[in-house]
Amino acid sequence: MPISDFLHRAASSKARGSSTPRSQSNSAAASSNNSEGGDEHDMSLPLTDARGRMSPRAGPSSAISPVRNGYGYPDEKRALSPETQSSTVAGEPPAYRSSVIPREDVVYTFVRASPTSMIVRSEVTGEAVYHVSHALDLWNPFVWVTTVRRGDEDGEVVSEFEMGLARRRARLALRGQDDMLVNVVKKAALWGSLNFQFRKKRALTWTMQKNSTIQCSMPSPQTSLAVFAPTIFATNSESTGTLTVTPFGHSREVFDHIITSLLLIERLRQLPDKEAMKNRRTNDALGASWGRLFSWEVDLNTMSFS
Repeated sequence: MPISDFLHRAASSKARGSSTPRSQSNSAAASSNNSEGGDEHDMSLPLTDARGRMSPRAGPSSAISPVRNGYGYPDEKRALSPETQSSTVAGEPPAYRSSVIPREDVVYTFVRASPTSMIVRSEVTGEAVYHVSHALDLWNPFVWVTTVRRGDEDGEVVSEFEMGLARRRARLALRGQDDMLVNVVKKAALWGSLNFQFRKKRALTWTMQKNSTIQCSMPSPQTSLAVFAPTIFATNSESTGTLTVTPFGHSREVFDHIITSLLLIERLRQLPDKEAMKNRRTNDALGASWGRLFSWEVDLNTMSFS
């Protein structure tokens, strides 16, 4: 091989060898620049929480920057349900969703479900709207605890109260708040009437009627809410009483108060008459006479039966 050809090939090989590192260097530099640019882009993303939602500190670019949550999927905007929106706008507690208000009165029947429980069943739909259960206080067997749930026995707890013959004041818990019974149930100005008012809510008045039913109403303005007919007037053999509720009484919160106050006054009505117990001569001295439904020999402000 001529020396000139050898030198030419050697020069060409050297040129190719020197060009490869230069291209690799240029590629590495470009990659480094892209990486730095990517880091700068990442720093401009809005701050997000653990679920990938935008932080309040994010700047104006948050609205257009892509945000990804912890699962690698784009974070979507969640719209409130119509029930939640209406509840939020109305300023009601979240649990009080909009109620279905009927146009006419609806009859509800108290039906025994077990030896210690009963349901409040609608005669229109046949569904249970409330579940009422009774249980003994294990520390004081003279005290009964009554629990009201929405729907069935596994439903949301609406109210709970304890009452008995022990010398411990009765208490009422309604939707997470509690109070002494003497602060909730008080005598009304009209004879044979009781006022039920919990935590400065609108008062309900229960009044004994001439036909031995008990009517529930709002005093101001005077609005009829419900009428309770006790067991002796119930036509259904399975029933332990019927409650006729007007459209005004079907508001979720008002309905809760109607059921709770009815159970309370019925328990109070059937407590033993202390004066009759002292002067009793016959076995029927403890009978719950409808004629003295709200005579109240024991002042509500000095109760000692619970």
